[in-house]
Amino acid sequence: MTDREVSISALLNKLADGWSASHRSLLDEVILRWEKRFDTRVQVKDIDENICNFVTYLSKIRLRGMYRLPCLIVGGKTSDLTPAVKKFWEKVKCPGRIPFVLTLSDIAYQQALYVVPRSDCLLLPPDQVLSLLDSADPQDTLKAYLRQQIPIRRLNPYTILHSTDGNMFFGRSKELDRLRYEKDVSFAIAGPSRIGKTSLLKQYNREMIREGDSRVAHIREVDFHDCQDRTPNGVARFFAMEINPSNRSNRMTAEGLVNFLKYQRSEHGHRLELLLDEVDEVCQGGAFNCLGKAAKEGICRLILSGRGSLLKMALSSHSPIGHRLDLIRPEPLDTESAKKLILEPLMDLGFRVIGVDQIIHDVFHLTGRLPHLLQSYGNKLVDIALVEGTDTISIEHIDRLKWDFEFAQYLTSPLQDIVDPKGRLLALSLLKESHRDFDIPSIQKFAEGLGFNLDYQKTKEMCNDLVIHNILAWNQGLYRIATGALSYYAREMRFLDDAIDKARHAIKTCPDSGM
Repeated sequence: MTDREVSISALLNKLADGWSASHRSLLDEVILRWEKRFDTRVQVKDIDENICNFVTYLSKIRLRGMYRLPCLIVGGKTSDLTPAVKKFWEKVKCPGRIPFVLTLSDIAYQQALYVVPRSDCLLLPPDQVLSLLDSADPQDTLKAYLRQQIPIRRLNPYTILHSTDGNMFFGRSKELDRLRYEKDVSFAIAGPSRIGKTSLLKQYNREMIREGDSRVAHIREVDFHDCQDRTPNGVARFFAMEINPSNRSNRMTAEGLVNFLKYQRSEHGHRLELLLDEVDEVCQGGAFNCLGKAAKEGICRLILSGRGSLLKMALSSHSPIGHRLDLIRPEPLDTESAKKLILEPLMDLGFRVIGVDQIIHDVFHLTGRLPHLLQSYGNKLVDIALVEGTDTISIEHIDRLKWDFEFAQYLTSPLQDIVDPKGRLLALSLLKESHRDFDIPSIQKFAEGLGFNLDYQKTKEMCNDLVIHNILAWNQGLYRIATGALSYYAREMRFLDDAIDKARHAIKTCPDSGM
């Protein structure tokens, strides 16, 4: 047994007898050991007699709830710890979290057993706490304990229902570097739904916190999804109340926003950095023109996130705010990041992946490396394996998933979302092409063959609209069919010819079709 092992064992044995808030040096050593073993940081929230409440970040473990993780250490052999454990559990229980309770004595473990549900909380007895901190690979040991105690469905981190946690964020390093280091530049992050715009905003904020950047104190996040009054003054009031709820904010007008932000800068001693999400329904009004003016004067920095309306505004030479924003257009994930997103969570969940190269090839082709589709594939693969009762993922699961009816409908749903008949006809016709990459002149020429009279600018606008609808994707200056699934199902289901005929008929009955 090494000196290090003896030291850990002796340390935990002493703490098993308990501690007080004023005599916590041994406990501080445990926290330091945790940080080193998991290569992470810890935020201690509370230390009292025989309890320690802290938050840790296990961003390298690809399981649900591992990023900002509430933990409780309990010890002692005489006092009743049940109220403290119950208080902790009532405070932190949440569908997206799997809190840890680390017990350092058998009595503490038995008391905690009566309080926390083991399917929702990792409860470790003293011998497992020792094994965890003494393991040659503590992350693998922790993942094994999680899989033994928590249902796999509960640990499954794949989701498209909300923005990703820090441990499930992959790629986008170029975009993050721009947000972090181009400090005097305001940005518009514009792209299709679920490509990761909100996740990019949140990851930027997380990285600023992790790096201890002083700007964190001046970052404010505002989500305009719930802004009901979309008049300029209504948007201004909503924004001001999110930043600083007060009677003055509740009377805010669009014209008052510049002075409001000047006051905030004076109060905080620094300009605010505004992360404004879901701005499509509000970004083209007077309130955002005033925010753009404030950004131009250096009173604030803007980072906006939205879809088609934000993209059009950012590209418009006539928009008062658009030319003050640098445009970030999220593309599909790079190959390495996409591979990690599909494989690492599966392996952390305990699955063996057989035929990795073929699986990656097929999944990349069908998803176009779009992050929300990669997440969907991962989630479906987990579900299929659990239903089968297998711990192995193979190419047979990918082949079977191709003909899952609901999943096929989901993958082809972008075709149903195009309202403009011209855009629909162009999209359907492009799917019949054998190649997947296009520049604007080639699409313009292709559209002429459909009877469209489009100039370069109008062609570009139609292409960008198809990007927003997840029919096309930006790809290093070119456009390409967003996913192989669109072409695959269009061909296999044989619906293209009929859909094209219906789109042509819709154009003929439209008085301003231009054909």
